[in-house]
Amino acid sequence: MLCLVWLVGSLLAIFLFSLVLAPPWLRYWRLRNGGEFAAGVIVRHDVGLSWVSYLYRFSPANSPTPTEAALTGQMSLPAGQTELLPANTPVTIRYLPGSPHISAIEPYFRAPPSTSLLYLGFGFGCLLLGVALFPGRWRAWQAVQRWQRDGLVVPAKIIRRWRTVDNRDRDLFCVAYQFEVAGAPVVAAEYNRRAYDTLKIGQTCPVKYLPESPQSCFLVLVY
Repeated sequence: MLCLVWLVGSLLAIFLFSLVLAPPWLRYWRLRNGGEFAAGVIVRHDVGLSWVSYLYRFSPANSPTPTEAALTGQMSLPAGQTELLPANTPVTIRYLPGSPHISAIEPYFRAPPSTSLLYLGFGFGCLLLGVALFPGRWRAWQAVQRWQRDGLVVPAKIIRRWRTVDNRDRDLFCVAYQFEVAGAPVVAAEYNRRAYDTLKIGQTCPVKYLPESPQSCFLVLVY
């Protein structure tokens, strides 16, 4: 379930990032591949703390209607990275012939910041991680469903209890037990701190196992 939530969250993140990143990149590629040039002039500029906004006017070549003879556009640039253009400065405008409202000041026309793609890459990275983990989580979920559907419960006898450590020096508490399947003894063991603390050698405890694989089993602690 957690893996499925991860996948859905990754897809949602990709969708949201795409909504934010797609318009400026689509505008850039359309202007780069199909843009034409026209003479224009700066009408005004507004200086903010981190951006400079330019309002410009230009006349597209071969304007089909008089209303398109003079168009205005707006473009924002990072403050301090370019020389400030005063009003009435002649500039070259790159525009899209079919949609002349999509335009940019040519000397400053460039791709959106590539760092913005890191967010989209992060979303795809999370998605790939979820896809890589999903098969194992799916098999684990199927195993749980198989335990609930096909598992059988029989009494088991505790035959050994011991304590050990792993390679990180963490304590591990182990319990070994024996039960019978079709008259044949089956011995199994598991790491189980609760069973270690509550069960004694010789005591019985229910164990649940799969008929086709009795070694796939676990203690069922009822208290």
